[in-house]
Amino acid sequence: MNLVAATSTPTFSFNYENMWRYNSSGALSDRADSQIESDMEKIENAIARAQHNARNSDSLKPTVDRAIASLPASRQNGARYAVNTNLIHEYAADPARLSLAYFDAGAEQRGGDLLLSAGYSSIFGALSSASELHLSCVVSRISHTGTGVTVTTNKGNFTADAASVTLPLGVLKAGKVVFSPALPSSHQNAINRLGHGTLNKIYLEFPRVAWPESPHLFGYVGDGWWEEWVNLYPVTRRPILLGFNAGALAESSESRPDAQLAELAMRVLRNMFGRSLPNPVRVTATRWKRDPFSLGSYSSWAPGSTPGDRSALVAPISPRLLLAGEACSRDHPATVHGAYSSGLISSHHILKDSL
Repeated sequence: MNLVAATSTPTFSFNYENMWRYNSSGALSDRADSQIESDMEKIENAIARAQHNARNSDSLKPTVDRAIASLPASRQNGARYAVNTNLIHEYAADPARLSLAYFDAGAEQRGGDLLLSAGYSSIFGALSSASELHLSCVVSRISHTGTGVTVTTNKGNFTADAASVTLPLGVLKAGKVVFSPALPSSHQNAINRLGHGTLNKIYLEFPRVAWPESPHLFGYVGDGWWEEWVNLYPVTRRPILLGFNAGALAESSESRPDAQLAELAMRVLRNMFGRSLPNPVRVTATRWKRDPFSLGSYSSWAPGSTPGDRSALVAPISPRLLLAGEACSRDHPATVHGAYSSGLISSHHILKDSL
């Protein structure tokens, strides 16, 4: 099924190379911009060399710290920005919580990036034509036998011949849902070893566009806060900017109210675009770590985890019960396409081999 066609909504071709970078003095010069790219390449080369002799227990942090420290002091802040936006934002975890050996394991997805102007809800609408659909049911228990599966919720029990369970890894880690019989040790050990990080967003809608319209991304070399922004105006034709925080910074900021997060974000944006930038008319912020139905954003390779852990998650719990989701994708974890392909594999196994 072609999901893009099924949405019947326009797509936007997003270019990650179409980025303008700033610091507190305004737009970076071409030379300063190129230096950040060059220093990030040096850091990546240092990581690649260190990976050759990495142990499973090694974290990414010592290698990154040494690579940054080897640079002239005047360039270290730009290098920290590059690590923040290229690694911490990408994997939703700080280097101390990422495996040196495997943090970037997986396959490269071919093709460009398309954004759905109507958002992922349009995909859900296209797929929600099932004859039986139950929403807003909080699951507390999943019981499975040789003949079927029973899911216990706050709105009653639901039975089926088989089930593909797509609970986020954060929920599995917290044991929020009881499995009966309990998960095999191979699955539970994999759940415990893999990481589950946090990437939070803030959406600011303004009364008008008061920034350059053409760039798809903006970068800000600052102190870690809101250092990466998506310009949603080309996508939606509405004056919206989307900012990111990730890792420990994102998790520690979740106790702050939207107004305070917006204030911090506006300090960054006014450094970038000038003091005349108007106040936003609407603010929306995510708090994925506090969300009881996710307890984080997506999985990562924590120190001590290996690709075998994702393979363990994919293995059937029983002939009638399997796990699926982005954490179960060995090649494309932490992505929507990884989650989707994992669901297809799980469903195919149930339809082909279990019933």
